[in-house]
Amino acid sequence: MHSRPTPPRLDSPRALAGVLVAAALAVAAPMVASAAGNDSVAMRLPAARTVDDGSHVLLSTTLTLQRPSWVYVQADGDYAPAQGGAAGRASVGVAIDGVQVSNASAIDWTGSLDPRRHGFNAIGARRLQAGTYAVTLVAHVAGGRVDYGAGAQLLVMTDAADHVAEHALPADARALDFDTAYIAEDQALPRNAMRVLASLPVPPTPTPAVAFASGTAYVDGGMGDAMWGLLANHREPPITQQTWSIQDLATNAELRAPMHVQGLLPMARGGAVQWIATESPYWQPRMGSTNGVVYGVEAGGRLLVLAGGMQVVGSALAPVFPYHLRGVHRRYAYVCIGSNGFRARCPVQGSEVMLASGRVCIPRGHNGVVLFNARSRVQGDSRDGGGVVRLGIRIGGRDVGYRGVQDLGPAPHGESTRTIAASHLSAGDAALSPGCHEVQAVAKRRWRLPQPVDERRPATALVRLARAVSRPARPPPRGSTARPRCRRRRPPA
Repeated sequence: MHSRPTPPRLDSPRALAGVLVAAALAVAAPMVASAAGNDSVAMRLPAARTVDDGSHVLLSTTLTLQRPSWVYVQADGDYAPAQGGAAGRASVGVAIDGVQVSNASAIDWTGSLDPRRHGFNAIGARRLQAGTYAVTLVAHVAGGRVDYGAGAQLLVMTDAADHVAEHALPADARALDFDTAYIAEDQALPRNAMRVLASLPVPPTPTPAVAFASGTAYVDGGMGDAMWGLLANHREPPITQQTWSIQDLATNAELRAPMHVQGLLPMARGGAVQWIATESPYWQPRMGSTNGVVYGVEAGGRLLVLAGGMQVVGSALAPVFPYHLRGVHRRYAYVCIGSNGFRARCPVQGSEVMLASGRVCIPRGHNGVVLFNARSRVQGDSRDGGGVVRLGIRIGGRDVGYRGVQDLGPAPHGESTRTIAASHLSAGDAALSPGCHEVQAVAKRRWRLPQPVDERRPATALVRLARAVSRPARPPPRGSTARPRCRRRRPPA
């Protein structure tokens, strides 16, 4: 097993979190809210569905536009090798009239020593003329049988923002290999430790710009910890403004898997937003070794920026994490989300832990259509016995939308890091009424039973900031080769 930062002597799951609220289109972060047109649609898979090789439509809806409009699409859910079936490959994407308009959120379990359920995320945007369109969530399976979990969502938003920009990678980004030696946790990533995958212009806007990036990473020469982030005008934003994504690309996790990031970035003077690839630095103490990962990013990965027309913008971070004391350039912020009792200062496993809390206020005259997104990273301990971590969104005390799921295998596989997401679109009968609504991002860890006698360590979770965005209602139309590994390092408490 290769090295990666893990919590120091932490015998419980942890998470880092934040919440953002904005009145425009949805953003990416542990919790996001955004409003759109009355013809926006949210669909959920009512029950788990197991599919064989080939292409399969999981969800479909019809969208009718009375006038030209930008349409934003998003899909969130989870998939796993079907019980009794071979561990093959799978992907998910969103299509409009049969043409894929999102990234393909793909996974490959064929090289995994312990195949596990994993979350997926797909995003896309298209400028469409007036007319009627078929929007579908399409699954592709090869070499096995795959279970797509109940609750997977297809979200379609119209009138997302005044300014919408999208970039799809025209080809694979290959041989992503960086020198991250001696990069401390409070130090901005140097230029030689990253590569810009895409950059999109942003006009001057008094409200922050919403940025998403989503795609698939894969081993392309060495196993290790791939890492993605966002830059604003080529500068690294603090963790209060963006979510970092990490995926363990190794046989104890997956050799190909989805990654996704989000940010709410101040762009008062305009400029550009960059999507970057890097690797998880080994830190604490500052190390002379670098992460051994060499990886690629699949063609079709998306960077999306939404700006302008935002009526409400704000954020709320994890109440238990001292962001102001930890420095601006920090990529890890752990919060304990569960323990089996070995660590008294951590919640008992199975407890709900609030990772972010905020308030979304819907003005009078607003249609109440708001998109919420919550994102986090999940990591188990080196002696973790395995289990399930869930991340959900709660509005007014009621669980809503898709609850993110990440299955953790038993030691030594549970220590692998993945990215988890939850989302909700308050469209149709679920539209929010005028007034203020309490919104929370909530995590829960459940151990796999029965537990071995010596299983005393927990899993860890990283939850990033949550954001909300909503627009004012508009009037009716007018083989991989592994490198030698460093010995394990643990992040600070």
